[in-house]
Amino acid sequence: MIPLDAKRRAYTPSQLMELVLRAQLLEKRRQHLQRLANIRLDQAKGKTGSDWATARELHITPQRLSDVRKGRRRLTPESAVRLARLLDTQPFTALAHAMADNAKNRQSRHFWLMVGLGQWPFIPDSYNDWAHSSKKRKYSTGGY
Repeated sequence: MIPLDAKRRAYTPSQLMELVLRAQLLEKRRQHLQRLANIRLDQAKGKTGSDWATARELHITPQRLSDVRKGRRRLTPESAVRLARLLDTQPFTALAHAMADNAKNRQSRHFWLMVGLGQWPFIPDSYNDWAHSSKKRKYSTGGY
């Protein structure tokens, strides 16, 4: 968050401009994600024949599917995986993107996007080198 000006307890014009630009970027991102969700739902509708049948395959109500299409709600991670299976795509990637879409902050969103791209942020490169080397060391668990 942008800090307030200490003397005036208000935002400076440059801070206000930065807040407006951030809000515009967030809105563009939301619209882009909504278009992608609608494209996937249209593909699923093509396979099942109707929105009602698609909702039934995703184990959600037709009203919830309508809300997802209109942007009032998001797909749950479980529904995203079911949608991926219906479309014969990678369920793991769909799960990661759904988790990123539902993330509460920027760090967790970045984490799930990296997982979805196959870039494991929680496994350092040195671990992969160690795991695939022929000379593996045995570490003690310290009695646990």
